[in-house]
Amino acid sequence: MRKKFGFIILMSAFFVLGCDDDSSNNTTNNTTNNTTNNVTNNVTNNVTNNTTNNTTNNTTNNTTNNTTNNITVYEGRSLDVLFMVDSSISMEDEQIKLIQNFQSFITGLKEIDGGMPDVHIGVISPDLGTLPYNISGCEGVGDDGKLLRSDCVNPVGQPYIVDVAPIGCSVERNTQTGVCSSHDCEASNCSGNMFITDGASTEPDGLNLVEDENGCPRCRNYSGETMEQVFSCIADTGTSGCGFEQPLEAVYRALQDGSNGLFLRPESTLAIIMITDEDDCSANSTRTIFDDSSVSITSTLGPLTSFRCTEFGISCEQNWQRVFTGDSLEYTNCESRTETDPMNLLYPISRYVSFLNYLRSPSNIVTAVIAGPTDNGSMTVSADTYGNPFLEPSCTSAPSGSGAVPALRLRELVEYYSSEQEMDWAYTSICNEDYSGALAGVASKLNTIFSSEKK
Repeated sequence: MRKKFGFIILMSAFFVLGCDDDSSNNTTNNTTNNTTNNVTNNVTNNVTNNTTNNTTNNTTNNTTNNTTNNITVYEGRSLDVLFMVDSSISMEDEQIKLIQNFQSFITGLKEIDGGMPDVHIGVISPDLGTLPYNISGCEGVGDDGKLLRSDCVNPVGQPYIVDVAPIGCSVERNTQTGVCSSHDCEASNCSGNMFITDGASTEPDGLNLVEDENGCPRCRNYSGETMEQVFSCIADTGTSGCGFEQPLEAVYRALQDGSNGLFLRPESTLAIIMITDEDDCSANSTRTIFDDSSVSITSTLGPLTSFRCTEFGISCEQNWQRVFTGDSLEYTNCESRTETDPMNLLYPISRYVSFLNYLRSPSNIVTAVIAGPTDNGSMTVSADTYGNPFLEPSCTSAPSGSGAVPALRLRELVEYYSSEQEMDWAYTSICNEDYSGALAGVASKLNTIFSSEKK
């Protein structure tokens, strides 16, 4: 695993997009954290070659063009976005809504000061199988946190979208309109050996030099389709995934060093967006929660249903009851079980907070979850047609009528990285008619992060 914070891209003799500094073009990236090996990069440039050309006419706004020559520039614009999309049988309509609303996310990214960041966008599923227990539909290790691209035409060469600015060339860009009037970039400016951090390439070879809708040069691993069209294919994770969803552990595996090639760059901002109609059931190392040797309602673990994830992953003021009289039971003040709880059979939320904070400073992490409402930690349990306990949905989607249960564990993770005000978009209902609010909220927070890094 890499233990890097902040984000630094080394570039020489290129145009600085969106930077305006009358005195110098020095850029300093400072991130400090002595306990997690944060790297502080202080760059001082003794020579200022900025040239500001201001031209005014009656038909256009003032345009400022900033060009740097023979100067080392550090521009923090790397963004790695990981989508975790539930692939279970009940998720078809929700996947369609996510794809339909992806445009709001891309629009928000393009509105970031300086235009679209240097992005990697990948998709994983929560299917990790149930080994060593071979439960039907959950055999093996599932998708194992690997980025998915199915049989999509794009992206090419990697299972994730690459869309970054070329390195080592000059661009004249109107900072108000985002339109590029000219550039001298060539295919060689998209070569992997141009993107070097700590002696290693952060981008793959084989990227194509193209011009975006504003005439600005980009290096991409897709062609013939828009980014939205590419995402619509890789985000279609299907509906045959394991019913014991493990989104947090899937994210953990996906971001392990080397797990998915060059997807996670050492000094990028990281955004994680999860969509699921179940709570997290990330089994701990014993995997006991999937034991199918005894599944009666009176056995130690009870029936082999997702209620096991609730009983052995969540604690409430009331003790869980599998057998009860009446239509349902109400549980209040529910929260995830801690690592020291003897009843806990899932990895604690602290495992994932610690891991993410190991990878990045919390200020460079954005999380969002689209799942079942949590209703202040309250849950309702009823009996199914077999008399087995099951967790009642906290919302129902139209027109399918499918429900989603409270995702308390996922909400706890998001709360760690979000302010109270941000929770309005950082944790939203999967039963909403659209998800644009959540996706636009993520983009807005990223805009804030990138803007603050420029100062």
